[in-house]
Amino acid sequence: MNKVKTRSKLDRIILWFMIFGIITFTVGQYIPIYFTNQGIRIFYYLIVLSLTVITVYITAYKAMYLPHKDNRIYSGIISAITTILIFIVFAFITLGTIMTDWTDAEIIYTNKNNSNIKIVSRYINEGAFGGGTEPRDYEIVVNRPFTPFFKIETSIDTTKINKSDWVK
Repeated sequence: MNKVKTRSKLDRIILWFMIFGIITFTVGQYIPIYFTNQGIRIFYYLIVLSLTVITVYITAYKAMYLPHKDNRIYSGIISAITTILIFIVFAFITLGTIMTDWTDAEIIYTNKNNSNIKIVSRYINEGAFGGGTEPRDYEIVVNRPFTPFFKIETSIDTTKINKSDWVK
């Protein structure tokens, strides 16, 4: 009886890790909250990638290998192929996420009341693949740090701001 409860708790933990990983790699990319430190950002994505791959492997093992114990070679190969494919997909997403970063080009305005709030011109930095070379790579955003580790960046039209609230 206790073993069944433990297994169902493990299944729930695995399910929540998988949901968290999928949200991080999909919906999480469109939320305007960014890490202030690149090292923490890379560490976070590597942890999420690792947890996603581990949970997918455990799920594939449970779904494909355990029901077909009699045919170990077939179920082992299918479990391994599934895990490798999922790893490759999430690894490319993670590498793309880690290598691509918005970098501040210049500070355009600073808020008079709070010097931490800035309007900056930023560009997409794609590491070895370039970035910042074409006009569409640039964007003007309001940078609002809300913790030492996170900041919120939202697009802004500088022609519509009240210039008396900002210092150039």
